[in-house]
Amino acid sequence: MAYDVDTKYLNQLFIDAARAKDNVKLAQAGELYIKLRIREAPFCRKILPPVPVTEADCQRALDHDTLTIVKDIAPEAEAVALTFRGRPNQQYIKGKRFEIGLFKISSPMYTKTEAELLAYEMPITSLIEEDIVKMMMKVEDVNFINQCEDIVSRPGGKKFNVTTASHKIDKEALTVLTNSLDGDELETACFLMSKTTWNDWATQGNEVFDIGAWDVARYGYKEGTLLGRKCFVTLKEDLVPHNVVWAFTDPQYLGYMFTLGDAKFWVNSEAENIFMKGWEYVGLGFGNTRAMAKLTIS
Repeated sequence: MAYDVDTKYLNQLFIDAARAKDNVKLAQAGELYIKLRIREAPFCRKILPPVPVTEADCQRALDHDTLTIVKDIAPEAEAVALTFRGRPNQQYIKGKRFEIGLFKISSPMYTKTEAELLAYEMPITSLIEEDIVKMMMKVEDVNFINQCEDIVSRPGGKKFNVTTASHKIDKEALTVLTNSLDGDELETACFLMSKTTWNDWATQGNEVFDIGAWDVARYGYKEGTLLGRKCFVTLKEDLVPHNVVWAFTDPQYLGYMFTLGDAKFWVNSEAENIFMKGWEYVGLGFGNTRAMAKLTIS
C-alpha cells in the first residue's frame, strides 16, 4: 500500500525518535498530525467553523475554573454554551450576552512498547488516528449533537416527523425542514445526514441534485449541495442515524466555536514503554436556539 509523503515523513520521525529516545521529536510529529486531522474531520467544525483565539481574547469565568469568551445573543432568542461533559447543558440563557467556556478535550493515556512501534506495519500515524485523533473528534461531535437534540426537544423546538411514500428522504420531506427555518426569518444554510440517507437520496437520480452534486453522489465526496444548500455527509450513524436530517443556518446566525491554541500531543518514555496522549481546548455555544431543525423520516 502506498502512503503520501507527509505520512512517510511523520512515520520516520517516530521511528528515529523512538530509537533515540527523543521525546521532543515524538511530540512534534504527533502534534502536527493531530492538528491536521482534527482540522478536517468533525462535522461540527464544518457546520460551525472554529475561530482560533488566544488567552488575550478570553476572560476568567465567574462560576467555574475555565477561560471564557462573551458573545452576543440573537434578539429575542435563547442561547446555550456546551460544557463538553457528555451531556447537554440545561442552562439556557435569555438576554444580550452569554459566556462560552473553553473546555479541555483529551484522549486517554495510551501505552506502546518500543518494539511495537518499530514493528508496526502501518504508518505510526494510523495508531495515533485510531487511538487519539478519532476519540477527540468523536467527543466534539457527540457533545455537539447531544446539545442539538436537547434544543429541538424543548418546547418550541423544531423537531419534525414526516412519513414519505418510499419511507426514504425526498424533496417534500426536505422542504418541511427548510421551511421551518426559512419561515422563521432565518435561512437554511446546510444539511447534515448520514451516508445511508445520502445514498437513499442518490437513488432518485441526477434530477434531484444541484449542478455538480450528482458527481458527489457518484464518486463519494463528503460534501455536496441539495436544494441550493450545502450538505455534509457523515459515517457516524450512531450520532446521525439513517433517515434523520439536520438543518442549520449560516454560522453567523447559529453560534460560535473557538479553539484555544493548537491541539497538543504529549509523549514520554520509560524503559521500553512509550506513553502518548492528546488534548485540545475548545469552546462552542449556540447564540440562537431557533437556528437549527431536525427531521426524522418514516
